[in-house]
Amino acid sequence: MRFATREILNKSLKDILRSSKKDILIVTPYIKLHQEIKEELKRLESKPKLSVRILFGKNEHEKNKSLSLKDLQFFKKIPNIEIRFEETLHAKFYCNEKFGTITAMNLHTYSQNNNIECGVIIKRSNRVYKEALKYFENVYFNSEWYYSRKPIYKKVFFGLLNKYSHSEELVNFKEPSKLISISGKQGYCIRTGNKIALNHKMPYSYDSYIVWVKTSNKKNKENYCHFTGKPSNGLTSFEKPVLSSKWEEYKEKYSTSNFARKVE
Repeated sequence: MRFATREILNKSLKDILRSSKKDILIVTPYIKLHQEIKEELKRLESKPKLSVRILFGKNEHEKNKSLSLKDLQFFKKIPNIEIRFEETLHAKFYCNEKFGTITAMNLHTYSQNNNIECGVIIKRSNRVYKEALKYFENVYFNSEWYYSRKPIYKKVFFGLLNKYSHSEELVNFKEPSKLISISGKQGYCIRTGNKIALNHKMPYSYDSYIVWVKTSNKKNKENYCHFTGKPSNGLTSFEKPVLSSKWEEYKEKYSTSNFARKVE
């Protein structure tokens, strides 16, 4: 573990983006991309296997004050990215599979250029890194799903190899907006049948989601109906988490729920 001031933190942020081969997690309430950070992010446009996860927060009714449309458009160029929102977020954490940073500094031009900032840099082998990563992944999973883009691969060499083809948006917002949510209602994980919040946009438990997101196959056959919890015998998937025979009933209850929030 190493204590770091603003200059060292800025270098650490760039190193996290530059040295990662597998996974990057960015947790910060406010985002305004510094030009040097943009240059590092541009490198990720040619790395579809590298997963980028971003959690931002505050300004629930005007999310563009926490993440501008301009920066959102910049993030959309990354082929393997997921962005989430948590209204109560105040903490800042940045990491890849090698090391991470716990700090008070936002991923914001003004913070990186002007504020008196400090933090600690921790290696993966450190117990604090593991505890921090576990904590923030749990916060991340329980936050509001905001935007996703995942790589699509095609079979080559007689189906023996996967070759990157393109990326596509799983959740596509023309402007920042709230996802449909009926938090407080009970649903079921389509893979394990365990009880979870009812939300057809996220029909997996945390553990199942971590496994599913590695391939992000929306058509992968699953075991249970998200709405009823009954065995689906492979007839449900991320794309169709509710059994066809129950879809109309689900839509009716979903649209009339006091918890429902319509996509704008």
